[in-house]
Amino acid sequence: MLMNQRNADIQKDLLIALADLAANDSRDRIRIALAGGIIKILYAMADHERNANVQEHGCGALANLALNNDNNKVTIADAGGITTILSAM
Repeated sequence: MLMNQRNADIQKDLLIALADLAANDSRDRIRIALAGGIIKILYAMADHERNANVQEHGCGALANLALNNDNNKVTIADAGGITTILSAM
């Protein structure tokens, strides 16, 4: 297995974990954002722009972080998230 594919698989698993945390608790959405999670998600998506699994789960994590959280929506948009999501599509 190529190292880049292994890295992409690890990123995918981490994005799934972040999406799960953000889906279940509004406090976790805040904690993840404050810890720089939104930027890290966008970096993972940029680093693995051709990996459909990373793109899918990155979008899912961002969607869950944005759920009922206007601050996270603004942070995602300000960090270039709209362009990243559109590119993933």
